[in-house]
Amino acid sequence: MNNGLVTAELDYAKWLVEPDVPDEAVVEAMRLPRGLSIEALADDEAAALRAYHTAWSENSGLDTLDLFNRNSACKRVLYLSAPMLLTDTIETDTFVATGVNERIHLYRAADVRDTIRLEAVSSYQVEGLRFRYALSIQYAADSTGLGWQVIRPVVVLDSGLLGQVAKAGAEGRAKLERVLEPLWKLILFGSHDYVHATVLNWFPPPARLPDDYAAMACERPHPPEIDDWHACTQRPLPQGLVDGWATPGIATLELYSLQVHAQTIARLWDGEPALGRYVTELMARFDQALSELCDVDIFGDRRSAEAVADYFTALAGWFVVSALPFGTDRLAQVLSVVPTARATAALKNLGEPHGGMFAFAALADPESFPWGDRFVPVHRVTVEYEEALRLPALRENLTYLLRPRTGDARGACWLDVLSAPLDEPARASLRTALAALRDLPGTQLPGGVVRFAESGDHAAFAELARRAADPGSRSGRSGVENYVWTTLAGTAHIMDRILDKERVRA
Repeated sequence: MNNGLVTAELDYAKWLVEPDVPDEAVVEAMRLPRGLSIEALADDEAAALRAYHTAWSENSGLDTLDLFNRNSACKRVLYLSAPMLLTDTIETDTFVATGVNERIHLYRAADVRDTIRLEAVSSYQVEGLRFRYALSIQYAADSTGLGWQVIRPVVVLDSGLLGQVAKAGAEGRAKLERVLEPLWKLILFGSHDYVHATVLNWFPPPARLPDDYAAMACERPHPPEIDDWHACTQRPLPQGLVDGWATPGIATLELYSLQVHAQTIARLWDGEPALGRYVTELMARFDQALSELCDVDIFGDRRSAEAVADYFTALAGWFVVSALPFGTDRLAQVLSVVPTARATAALKNLGEPHGGMFAFAALADPESFPWGDRFVPVHRVTVEYEEALRLPALRENLTYLLRPRTGDARGACWLDVLSAPLDEPARASLRTALAALRDLPGTQLPGGVVRFAESGDHAAFAELARRAADPGSRSGRSGVENYVWTTLAGTAHIMDRILDKERVRA
């Protein structure tokens, strides 16, 4: 499901679970290297998740990998699927749920560029032990100097528990490592936030940040073209979606993400039986390692050891329920493959957020998804996002392509796609497209782009866009290069609209 995670651009740290870890250690483990190529890292991430996108594309009828690339480059937000496990050194017990921007924590660094922000921190108690789930925010620049937001899922583990393990010495640490290894992979497989990352503009800049750090913030409001789509995602779910079940108090986007992820996982398991065997093997390894860790000699008494077992099982259950395919009675099917009675009990007691929400999402009809004032198939929501994103993606893409590059050859391919392969008539068509784009409502192009857009005709560019839509034109290109061509392909209908207006005027 993720066959990447080995990248020339970023050496992923997986966990840092020593007790009383200082901010400097967290920063050191997660620091983005200077000279990081965002473009190459985006290609690495696309390659790692190719199987996931293949399954999602088959379900939705869209090329969702192209959509991920287009959305990422349009909004300059790159979501990395590899999770990070950290020790809990956060002083706030529970963050008040008044919105994602009120639930943040900063790991400060000597160089402000290395500061790490946790967003949307959610805290949960199991048997008196706490775990948290959040998304880390870091900043990096692409080859044009534009700032990007780099996002990664983070799970924060109870510091008291980790302190008890540390007191057991090397043997205790080795037992913990054997638990964390399968747990890390279950988190990777089961995080449905990846669906959010493909279709949502993450996190505008929070208020009340230190001035030097706030100056790096590059987040922007979502494009006005997706206002209606975004408003639908924020609506509370209507009551009565599932007979006999109370509707959870979550936004529509959460149900969308849960259902799309569940359908994608189901298709993955159907198409790749080896994945199913691997995930169930991970669960068995996790259960065996947890049994070895939960030793009276480490935690003092049987009750404390069982509390630790329930804690880790509940944490894993957060993600196990979304890493498995579901049948008619989906929650029962999940529980039937969990290896022990202890794990079954912990999952049943987990309730919100993921246990209860996934049970609800499993029973809700994905062909009758609540969207605005209507009910549509859930994958129609993705299609409508792709349609709404076409013009803002074109706007951003053309502006991006004409910015000066750095000396990093790995980033230069984005411009080369539109320069070297195109003859002069095609480039003239591009200039005309820019002139037309300049006149569309809500579009602002820099002066250099406006001067570039001086000659050619719309019909020629419309033909160029249709050429870009030809699957044969993608041979030998990287994922990021294909993003450029996909964006061009999406402009054909815009050019046709402009041509229609010209015919009316004539």
